[in-house]
Amino acid sequence: MASTISSSNSHKLQRYHMVDMKDMISDLPEGILYYILSRLSTEEAVRTSILATKWRYLWTQLPVFDFRDSSPKRNSKSPDCLVDLVDQLLHKSNRIKKLFIELPVTIVDAGKVSSMLSSALMHDVHDLTLNLESENSRFVLPNSFSASRSLTKLDIVFGFLDSVPDGICFPSLKILSFAHVTFTNEKSAQRLFSGCPVLQDLSFEKCYWVNINISVAIPTLKKLDIFFRSSSLDRNSCMFKIDAVNLLSLSYKSNPTINCFLVNSTSIVDANIDLGFFCVQNNELHVAVFAIELFSRLGSVESLRLSDQTIQCLNYAKSALHLLPSFKNLTRLEVHFDDPSCEVLADILRKSPKLEFLHIYGGSYLSLDSEDWTSDSLPCCFKSSLKSCDISDFRGDEAEIRLVKFLLENVTLLREMNIYCTGYLSKKSKKLADVRNQLQALGMGSCVINLHHSWF
Repeated sequence: MASTISSSNSHKLQRYHMVDMKDMISDLPEGILYYILSRLSTEEAVRTSILATKWRYLWTQLPVFDFRDSSPKRNSKSPDCLVDLVDQLLHKSNRIKKLFIELPVTIVDAGKVSSMLSSALMHDVHDLTLNLESENSRFVLPNSFSASRSLTKLDIVFGFLDSVPDGICFPSLKILSFAHVTFTNEKSAQRLFSGCPVLQDLSFEKCYWVNINISVAIPTLKKLDIFFRSSSLDRNSCMFKIDAVNLLSLSYKSNPTINCFLVNSTSIVDANIDLGFFCVQNNELHVAVFAIELFSRLGSVESLRLSDQTIQCLNYAKSALHLLPSFKNLTRLEVHFDDPSCEVLADILRKSPKLEFLHIYGGSYLSLDSEDWTSDSLPCCFKSSLKSCDISDFRGDEAEIRLVKFLLENVTLLREMNIYCTGYLSKKSKKLADVRNQLQALGMGSCVINLHHSWF
């Protein structure tokens, strides 16, 4: 019969295990302790400094810091307090490689932000994100930035970029991105972009430009993402030219009346073009010229995605479609439609002799009752290379059924077609069954048709 443990012995046993557990954690290798801290938020990691003497400075060895104001009630003093706190903690840490700083939506003292950035750069930070959370915040890049040889990635979110120090240079910076940033000083903007000798990835998201006219050459640039609002640039007072001779990837989502131009960029292999957010009235000629100019840079593209508004822009340039380059390397094309005109698509397909995959969004808008689709004018890729076709936003309309029939009859090597139904069609069982029967009646031959449903 097992002996009974007295309450006194039980208390001693519990104390023993508690002490033993404490000793076990304290004796863990530092690598494991750092791993434990890395799973915590920065705020939680800093708080572990009160646990024991050994934990007091462990957090200062972490390579990643994420400072955000998590307080549910933000007052007018909290931004400056947070900046002071971050500045103090940065002076205590010595191994930071990645730093994320987010400040509340208020006007932050520019001098303190500059001091904080200087502290960050003292630690040879590789990856820095500064989110001021306010389009009214103004800041100046500190002079210490010109001495930052370790920074490889820089993200700036929100605020006015008023000044950039003379002689600024980021010798190691490869990724640079701006979001909701307003550029107000032409010389500073020119100085900043010219001070990135190895830059490979540049992006702008909803940025603003005030009286800016700059032209920069970035021969090392491989990837460019542009997303400008309709009011981002004043067409009459701003111009932004980027000379990127080795550019490989382009995502361009902008008002075509904005004077943002690519120069010598003819090596692009992947492009996503969305010429939206614009008012066409009285600008048809400018839109047409810009669209043709932009597409003249895409002769080497292998993958191309076009929005419905991009197709509309090219429609304004119908008389100049012959100026479009031959897409001799294009193998993948994705096109959105909300207009029945298909002359632009027909012209692009005729200039794409190696196309293997075609994805059409909004097929119900695509009219095939046109001389562009006669048997004598079919693109050569229909006979020699096109093997797969997807149709999205499929509603089962008569026009879409005709589109499927046309492709099955005219694309010789077609092996697979994926049709993605809208949520509305997927929920209408009778309509869906009728569509399925119509598709089966077409006689698919060697082509496999996959009908995909969506319940949203």
